[in-house]
Amino acid sequence: MREFGIITSVDNGNCVVRFDRKAACDKCNMCLRGKNEMYVELVVANSLAAKVGDKVEVEMPDNTILKASFLVYVVPAASFLIALAVTQGMEDWVSASIAIGALALTYLGIAVFEKYLRKKKGLIPKMITLIKMEDDANEGQCSSIE
Repeated sequence: MREFGIITSVDNGNCVVRFDRKAACDKCNMCLRGKNEMYVELVVANSLAAKVGDKVEVEMPDNTILKASFLVYVVPAASFLIALAVTQGMEDWVSASIAIGALALTYLGIAVFEKYLRKKKGLIPKMITLIKMEDDANEGQCSSIE
């Protein structure tokens, strides 16, 4: 999958790229963000010497997005439901507490696992194209660098 985004900050060889959310996000509201916050930010290695305000094309393998979605949505929900099923015979407050604890531990595990995943080459998004904004004298002019 390739997406275009705008560089919002540059630091230590990395940059933060802001992508507009897709139309499918308009009705979802899973992220609990308002309409004026409909964007996603991603840290990417600044391999093309981009500067703040530059537009870049970023590539990420499609299967990586599916795996990330599974990890963030399905795994925690499954751990919560399994904990509820296993503790079904207990009092409701005990069962709910254990299920919430399982959910918290799952998210903690995902956070630890994510640090490992960041080091794997095939899973890291990378800049493909830089659409560099020219100096003020040529405002509105762009040049593409690959």
